[in-house]
Amino acid sequence: MLIGGLPEVKNRFAPRQLELLKEQLQSLAQQAAQFQEQLTQEQTAKGQFQEQVQQLSSEIADLRQEITQHLARIQDLETQLSTKTNELTQELTKTQQLSQNLTDLQQTKQTNEKALKDKQIQLERELQTSKTSTAGLRKEIEDLKKQLEQSKSISKKELVAEKAKLQATQQKLTQQITLNQQKEQTVQNLENN
Repeated sequence: MLIGGLPEVKNRFAPRQLELLKEQLQSLAQQAAQFQEQLTQEQTAKGQFQEQVQQLSSEIADLRQEITQHLARIQDLETQLSTKTNELTQELTKTQQLSQNLTDLQQTKQTNEKALKDKQIQLERELQTSKTSTAGLRKEIEDLKKQLEQSKSISKKELVAEKAKLQATQQKLTQQITLNQQKEQTVQNLENN
């Protein structure tokens, strides 16, 4: 009876073992599917990360090129500014020289006019004192008057010409200063950017 009963017990437990194996296989299959899904997500994330790295590398390269261009532009503007500053210094020196020339010319004019007036007054006093009206003395007085008028006319013309030169130089100096200020602002804007 024992010998005949063993196969019956064995057959009775076999379906249960198969059921357990099926459950284990299903569990393993689900784990494998989950693992495959995680792997796929990680590969996708890795691909996206690599794309972001490439994009950032490209943006960094573009920024470096843009910075290099800005630096070159700033250097060019600084060179132009230095040149304009030198020109401005030269124009300022010329303006100062013109101002000095104008002052000297005014002093010379005043000295000449005073000398001629003094001479005229002296001659007129002598004329009144001697009460003589010789033709020579009158001619000398008239010549002195003409010289005085000519000196005034010439001095006025030179004075007007020097003033015009001074005004033109000052106007040019103002324009140069304004232009330099604009370039300095442009340099500052580029450096800030």
